[in-house]
Amino acid sequence: MRRNCLRTYVLSVDDNEMNLAVVRGLLKWTEIQLDTVVSGSGCMELTRQKKYDRIFINHMMPDASGTGSEI
Repeated sequence: MRRNCLRTYVLSVDDNEMNLAVVRGLLKWTEIQLDTVVSGSGCMELTRQKKYDRIFINHMMPDASGTGSEI
């Protein structure tokens, strides 16, 4: 059973551009709407502007990690 991802919004947060490139590559052929950002503060800013269905946050970022962040 295929799910329609047309209106699925995902945010990927990582301070490593290579990791973000991997996520973009994995989701390239889907209809998922992907935003990426390289900092915890950038993540907070984007979440104030838009509602995301899923947020993937690197758990070892210098300014805000996925283990200590609440959105």
